Amino acid sequence: PKQLVLTLSATESYRIVTTPTSRPLWVVLPQPISTNFVSLTIEDCGTLEGQWSALAEVSLFSDLDGGNALSLLVAQLGSSEMRVAEAAERALFAQLETGTPQQGEELLTAIAAGPPSSRGSTKRRYQALLGQLARQSNRLAAPTQRQILDTLLTATATAEVDERTALFAALTTLASQPGRAESVSAAVQGLIQSRQSSTVLRGQALRWLAEHGSLPVVLSLGEQIADEQAL
Repeated sequence: PKQLVLTLSATESYRIVTTPTSRPLWVVLPQPISTNFVSLTIEDCGTLEGQWSALAEVSLFSDLDGGNALSLLVAQLGSSEMRVAEAAERALFAQLETGTPQQGEELLTAIAAGPPSSRGSTKRRYQALLGQLARQSNRLAAPTQRQILDTLLTATATAEVDERTALFAALTTLASQPGRAESVSAAVQGLIQSRQSSTVLRGQALRWLAEHGSLPVVLSLGEQIADEQAL
């Protein structure tokens, strides 16, 4: 289908122009709408005479799903069906790009519960969404920005070595936001100073601080860990 119409009431509808793709198409409405009726119609089938056009599957998520549509989508990141997990991830990215700050805060709360217990591709999806939240953190409230930082630190501490590159990149993005450099730098120092953390993790954090922290901070920290030859 080349064009669809999503009808929500006798007076409200949205026209959806599609592009040829084998991947699911996700549409996020521009604002919350209260309705008890949804109709999806193929307006332009884009086929030649004698051919057929159809939709294979349609999924609808609302605030009624599990009490919170965002939480439902976050839960589906760990689905054993790759298609479902990937579709949920794309929907959440779309929601981050077009949603309200409050929705960003709700999504962070749902994501924060995931990384410590998740594994493999599920964990990487959580980490990618955290990176996107870091990029958009300047439009969120200060307590939420701090929560993003805390969640990133937790995810970094529990990540595999090869997964941390993306997480440290997210920390760099967060540090580039106005007024955030000092707090991010202090948080990374905490990773380095924690002797309960692995030497590899502390070394990666030290390398990040050397690149992005201030020289006085790096020198002071160097004096504190001078007796640790592994670092």
